[in-house]
Amino acid sequence: MAFLNYKSNAPSTVRADLSVAFVLLPDFTLSTFSGFVDALRIAADEADRSRQLHCRWTLLGVDHAPVRSSCGVVITPWETFGDPLAFDYTVVVGGLVRGHERIDKRILSYLRQVDESRGSLVGVCTGSLCAGPCGSDERIRMLCALATP
Repeated sequence: MAFLNYKSNAPSTVRADLSVAFVLLPDFTLSTFSGFVDALRIAADEADRSRQLHCRWTLLGVDHAPVRSSCGVVITPWETFGDPLAFDYTVVVGGLVRGHERIDKRILSYLRQVDESRGSLVGVCTGSLCAGPCGSDERIRMLCALATP
């Protein structure tokens, strides 16, 4: 597992206290994703340097094809799916329900592999609708649904 160093884009092999992989679904909510990853960024380092020291994260995808958010911003995954136990948590970020029609079956397959390997799945926004069915009922640790009025 290689995490990109935010400042140099060079892979880092230092083991962090926490590792998180994000899987972005079609039409994901950018503010939900950015809020989550920014909290990790702040917790990962000291003195506002934004280094991935205490916490590391990456963006996983079927391939390196950009994923469009609900507001039109696109984000490219940094890595493709690999070892389902490479991360402490795999976070599935959803958004508009209509985007679920375009979820690649390989994403669902990978999420099932994470669960079958006894990994930890986290669903945020409508990602909980995707992560939930991929996880065993007795093993689901966290599902978060964020809604705005």
